[in-house]
Amino acid sequence: VQVAMMDGAGRPVAAMRIGKEHRRSPPEGAMNRAMGASPGYPDGRYVGVEGKAFLVAEIFPDLPRDDMAWIDREMINVDSAKLMEISVTSRTGGTVRLSREMEGAPFVLQGLKEGEETHQEKAMEWAALFNRLEFVDVKGGSLDEKTAGFEAPITCEARSKDGEIYTLLIGGGTGSSGDRYVRLKVDVDASVTNAFAKAPGATNETAATPTVDLEALRARVGEYNKRLAPWTYLVPAYRISGLLAGREALAVKKEAAKPADP
Repeated sequence: VQVAMMDGAGRPVAAMRIGKEHRRSPPEGAMNRAMGASPGYPDGRYVGVEGKAFLVAEIFPDLPRDDMAWIDREMINVDSAKLMEISVTSRTGGTVRLSREMEGAPFVLQGLKEGEETHQEKAMEWAALFNRLEFVDVKGGSLDEKTAGFEAPITCEARSKDGEIYTLLIGGGTGSSGDRYVRLKVDVDASVTNAFAKAPGATNETAATPTVDLEALRARVGEYNKRLAPWTYLVPAYRISGLLAGREALAVKKEAAKPADP
């Protein structure tokens, strides 16, 4: 295994090759013979630096062998209670939208018909998508648009109380696992900036939208996109499946009122 360290500009600073373990032989004795021959126990590891080999005391027991194990797989982590509106637009253009008036309040499916109500468990599945969303693999920008299913993606958009709009583009699936290609971007909610343009200096009590630090918001959104925008991610199928069920999963018949006790 070769471990290389880079500076902020991507230039190599140092590199080290990690080789096999060094094992110390067990002490001789009747007990050891009775228990059978042992290969000993690790007390160091060989490493190579600039063409020279060294034996060091560190054995690196938790050194990842898989490339993906070196990567922080969390794409984004949004508190579900802070999402005020979530919509899913299908490949054919139909949109299903959930919204609520206050942080933490129940979601309401837009366009409910008489006798229908919102399935709250299914609604919370939608909101939970952006909470600790992790990927199983990541691809560069060379991924073919048609192969990945981004020529006509499904679009999920979530608006937060804090002024961010998260847009998840959902492409096609892969293999038998059904894991989906996705891309994620973040924008500043225009309704937040418009509210402050109309009422500069407004306070939390008087503003139509709670006061946010717009400079900090824009910086936060910029950092999100700097980290997320260059990549296409592969997300587990189970994190996406709830979004694909459509309106039918969110609209349920109201339960008939129970008769009052005599």
